[in-house]
Amino acid sequence: MQRTGIVEGRRVLDLCTGSGYVAIAAAGLGCASVTAFDICPDAVRCSRDNALDAGVEVDVREGSWTRAFDCAPFDVVVSNPPYVPAPPGDVGDAISGDAGPPWAWNAGPDGRLVLEPLCESASNLLCTNGSLLLVQSAFAGVQRSLDVLRASGFAADVVASRWIPFGPVLSARATWLEHTGRLRRGCREEELVVIRAPTGGWWSPIGSWWRSAPARAARNIPCATPAIDGAGLCQRISAALSRAVVAMTTGPASMPPSCCPPIAFPRRRARVSQTQRRGRG
Repeated sequence: MQRTGIVEGRRVLDLCTGSGYVAIAAAGLGCASVTAFDICPDAVRCSRDNALDAGVEVDVREGSWTRAFDCAPFDVVVSNPPYVPAPPGDVGDAISGDAGPPWAWNAGPDGRLVLEPLCESASNLLCTNGSLLLVQSAFAGVQRSLDVLRASGFAADVVASRWIPFGPVLSARATWLEHTGRLRRGCREEELVVIRAPTGGWWSPIGSWWRSAPARAARNIPCATPAIDGAGLCQRISAALSRAVVAMTTGPASMPPSCCPPIAFPRRRARVSQTQRRGRG
């Protein structure tokens, strides 16, 4: 938030706020207002106390992040949701209470119990030209988050990452992560990433049209045509055009040279008539 300056003078929403650190930082950076949600009563009390100690105003509310839809839209949404994968049936009873309540980090077998619906519906929390800042672990599928966000009209990219040592939760689950192939044997570090996802603005309706194109076109593709990954192709076109819009509005210097890879369109086989076939002998 400090690096991009996107919160100054804007309405900010902090989902799964925990101690309220991010919400308090946003208030300190001069946002117009900041609303924070957490499902844990202890976290809500802690956030309110921390905001009071910091001398900033934060509207901290108890409840699921989905309650934020009642007070949307916002200019900026920030979130550090639960993202730790959990073995089926493991509720975290064997992990030290110092790590906090299990719902603060348990996120299902793939770590996406909150991430998946949040990425799918984040556009409904944001104004036009709003932005999402999302923190997650590499164990919870960074590429999946990017794909879901881009399919929703966002120009999503990883803007920061850092490796950190395992805490008590991942240390307790390291053997399971190794057995499931998610962790290299002996490694005890986790990569955290920050995803920034600006909304597409006027581009979003066009993106929806492009994403529905494969279903519309499938009825007209002749059987001799090679298989086409229509959804993947349209996502690449969507991302390329979204970034082109950013380049036109902010200048080409802000656009890395490799952000719009060339798009390889599949070549359709020419249709040959019976007369042409006889003529070829």
